[in-house]
Amino acid sequence: MRVREENDAVEELSPPGQEIHFADRLASHESPDSRIEAIAKYLSVDNTHDEILFSLNDTLSEGSCGWLSEKHTFTEWMRAETPRFFWLKGPPGCGKSILASHVINVLREYTTCHYFFRAGENVSSNLSSFLGTMAFQMARANPPIAESIWKLARQGPSIDTRNAKYMWRNIFTGCIFQKALTQPLVSLPLHHDT
Repeated sequence: MRVREENDAVEELSPPGQEIHFADRLASHESPDSRIEAIAKYLSVDNTHDEILFSLNDTLSEGSCGWLSEKHTFTEWMRAETPRFFWLKGPPGCGKSILASHVINVLREYTTCHYFFRAGENVSSNLSSFLGTMAFQMARANPPIAESIWKLARQGPSIDTRNAKYMWRNIFTGCIFQKALTQPLVSLPLHHDT
């Protein structure tokens, strides 16, 4: 068996006629952390979503955005019993991403999933990337979802993470939505208006 490195990832190449499926490579990932890493690989998710948030948090000055948390519309949204959207709208460069990072930090006491759609970036502005990132964050926060995606990944074969319909049907409808959550999720798909 040969091994080749591509983009800092090691890939096993099997002899002709003996394909190694993703599920076979998962067999050695038994700890919860290694399972989460394997799920990220299965869903083709990297840490870009966390890096964007960390970068935005680094630009915040102490006390920045506190006014948003005190607005009546925000406090009402936080107290709502049913899921609702809190829409941040404005022209490019006005601070929507900074405000969104503040909202994510305010919601840290809850399980929060987030994603930044960035105008002008093909990778971060596609539905498949969004779905994969949401599924990964849900798996990281909820063991039943992680177990469900883990089982799906072990069944193989690899999924086409570029196909949003496939991901929705197989990962969300066929997997995530079939599990009871151990804790509620707050999902924040954040869109940058152009």
